[in-house]
Amino acid sequence: MRGARSAHGTACRRCVVGLGAVVGVVALAGCHLGVKPVTYELVDADDGNGLIGPTGVATGDIDGDGDLDAVATGSRGYAVLANDGTGEYTVDVPHVFIDMSAPSLADIDADGDLDLVSHVRGLSPSQARVPLVIRNDGTGTFDSIEVVQPDPPPGELTALVTADADGDGDVDLLAALRVGNERHVATYVNDGTGAFGPPATYPLGFTSDTATPTHLVAGDLDGDGDTDVLATDTGDVTTPDGEVVEATVAMVGLNDGTGAFAAAGDPIEAGPNGSVWALTPTLADLDGDRDLDLAVGGPGSVTTLLGDGSGGFATPRSHGVRGTRAIDYLTSADIDEDGSIDLIGFSDIFDASSGFVAYGDGAGGVDEVHGVGTGTRLGSDGTPARDAEITDLEGDGDPDILFLAGSLGVVENNTKGRRPIH
Repeated sequence: MRGARSAHGTACRRCVVGLGAVVGVVALAGCHLGVKPVTYELVDADDGNGLIGPTGVATGDIDGDGDLDAVATGSRGYAVLANDGTGEYTVDVPHVFIDMSAPSLADIDADGDLDLVSHVRGLSPSQARVPLVIRNDGTGTFDSIEVVQPDPPPGELTALVTADADGDGDVDLLAALRVGNERHVATYVNDGTGAFGPPATYPLGFTSDTATPTHLVAGDLDGDGDTDVLATDTGDVTTPDGEVVEATVAMVGLNDGTGAFAAAGDPIEAGPNGSVWALTPTLADLDGDRDLDLAVGGPGSVTTLLGDGSGGFATPRSHGVRGTRAIDYLTSADIDEDGSIDLIGFSDIFDASSGFVAYGDGAGGVDEVHGVGTGTRLGSDGTPARDAEITDLEGDGDPDILFLAGSLGVVENNTKGRRPIH
């Protein structure tokens, strides 16, 4: 079953640096990385409802042929996008009508292929969101659906990532949970075969009565070789003039090496809030000191916090981007291959699904912004953006970008430095 595919985009115009801390943006409409975006409609041709209602995307070599494929989850199932080796996808949408979010591709059963991990609603007796594993048969076909128990979970699950939490070499699951008004991280330990025990939960030192999702990312924040977590949620912050406002608050959980986590100090202000809830975080070494730093989006800005190498972060630095309003769904990569990490995400600059690249200055800041035409359209529920993912489409060694909204927009990187090649 092949998904519909179309090309979009116009000539790219240069985006220049403004004065002071504000990055000026010049004519971002249609700007790209040297080639026109290609759009893949995530449609089941045999289903009258059509779209899967995309919620997230992950990449990996799922069929073992040496190139990078993609899987997109949605509120009505998932889509497999098989790469033909040149960066073109064939889209297949299995008839699995379940509500899936936060996909990861990982070899959970140590059989040499990548399985699909997600969290799902509607497959447990309590109807709560629970982790889900769909095993790969080795050819890129996902067939065996397994709900990770127990049911109900110890809290409301809002995010799920894969990592080796206990350092034994297999892939565990880490979930963000709301337990009452408290935020927790839960560890589902893998027994090595892809079977998971009941979750152990650890408080992240943050309490809120807001019913907002907690976002979660994983990485070694204190340099001790194990996997820590960072979560963001909505919290009240007092401004210098005494006003209490909602902001994105970050919580750090440090791993003791066994998969048990302890809150590292008090939650910290990490930047403005999104239009509805806290913004999604990304971790990367933004200043080249080998410590992980934090970045989130914001209203017309990107906020960065430099890590101190022990699990703490410096004061947030806001980098304004003129012409943008809401920036979210950040990811990171060295797009122009200059040795500095850049930030990639969605913005509503001119339409509801515009992308951008905020080029890093190597010191944790931003020195230039390019708009990127995503080729995507609005989701059926009106949501302008869902996810951004970095991949190497055609195996040429540079990072390309996948933008997920109502469809999947594929943007090949064809730059030399920051100058597009036409």
